[in-house]
Amino acid sequence: MTKIAIFPGDGIGPEVTAEAIRVLEVVAGRSALDLKLVQFDPTSAEGSKTGFPFTPAQIEELKESFQAILVGTFMDQKAPYGRAVFDPIAELSSKLDLYVRYKPVRFLNRKNTPLKSIPESGANFTVLSHNLEGFSNGIGGAFHRQTSNEVSIQSCVYSAFGIERFLRHVFDFARQNGYKKIEVCGEWRGLQYEADLFQRVFAEVLANYIEIEVNYLSVSTLIQTIMTHPNQLELVVANNSHTSFIADLAAVLQGGTGMAAQGFIHPGRLSLFSPMHGALPQLAGKNSASPIASISAAALMLECLGYDQEADWIYNAIKYAVETDNITRDYGGRLKTEDVGKFIADHIKRGANTIISQ
Repeated sequence: MTKIAIFPGDGIGPEVTAEAIRVLEVVAGRSALDLKLVQFDPTSAEGSKTGFPFTPAQIEELKESFQAILVGTFMDQKAPYGRAVFDPIAELSSKLDLYVRYKPVRFLNRKNTPLKSIPESGANFTVLSHNLEGFSNGIGGAFHRQTSNEVSIQSCVYSAFGIERFLRHVFDFARQNGYKKIEVCGEWRGLQYEADLFQRVFAEVLANYIEIEVNYLSVSTLIQTIMTHPNQLELVVANNSHTSFIADLAAVLQGGTGMAAQGFIHPGRLSLFSPMHGALPQLAGKNSASPIASISAAALMLECLGYDQEADWIYNAIKYAVETDNITRDYGGRLKTEDVGKFIADHIKRGANTIISQ
């Protein structure tokens, strides 16, 4: 049995996650996959069992009893002094040691991307980035608060251990998936200590993967490549400081963050999957938000769990829904949130298939 912990969240999270659950249940029924979907309510008064922030007992329950986590969306929650906002995904990433952010770019249809230079075959590539170290470590502080002399400090911290295990995963991932080249994106001007450590560790790791070509790109060069020749990319590696806007830009190729999913991974262990879009509270309860990203997150989760066939059923059904305009109005379709979920689920249930362009 594969146990999946589900946190629908708030905003449009419950609506779009409900459609991901609908699709997962249909997939499980068609393949006889033994999935147990356990929903957690972060607004529950029980708190210690199902809410945020996570207690040590809840973290241990997730580690010991579950194989994956599927989350919806969360609105910014004001946190106590010393933390600007509470980010549940960042909190889980830290506590579960999810050190890789995995963002596959799956081209769906040319009409959904603003880049008309993309060939008919599309553009599919992967962005991997370090998820824990860098500026997101929470190290820093403020001095002389609420005075004219106030100073804030946010420290960027990397470790040899963190860089090495991330890079080894990158190269193992490349080797296992047949990638012949890697684009390494960095902007190290003025960051001599970070650059020195990264480059030394990188050279040590690269020596074990001599068959893989490595190209070094600045952030601006990578952005230009994504916008003009994305089909030239295979595997992009970025640090934590740059990954958010690189991943968001890459999502535009799919039609936007409403079509894109991401994973926060600890290879071989419990990992987390989510849509890339935000909570969009202005759409909450209106049955109008696109569930494509959330359903894609469910497919990505199955793929990372080793259920490639079942993941492909979902990806193929999503592609068919997009091609036939059976999507929400914000993407040029005519359906409500739940109607999109039903259409994709029915397509899978019928055993229908289309082939995803690679």
